[in-house]
Amino acid sequence: MTISAREEWTRKLKRKAFKYKWAKLYIACEEINMIWKEPHVEEFREMWKAGLSIREIAEYFDRGTDEVMILAMDQAKQKLIKSRPGGVWGV
Repeated sequence: MTISAREEWTRKLKRKAFKYKWAKLYIACEEINMIWKEPHVEEFREMWKAGLSIREIAEYFDRGTDEVMILAMDQAKQKLIKSRPGGVWGV
């Protein structure tokens, strides 16, 4: 009986998962607040459209630039904001 490549891969994955089952986890960017109120997201879109930089938007909302950058990536991925002259740095 021959084992398909998919079955072999599945077996290896299960062995690897079992091996690391009790391993200590590291959560990347755990300190970044990715929660936004909808009115603030709409306001962010207007500020983006007006050409404000990530730094200016972060200062306005009293948030870290990394938090605003993640929101910008999210909104761009959903096609709710467009690329613009100057990119994240603004006009």
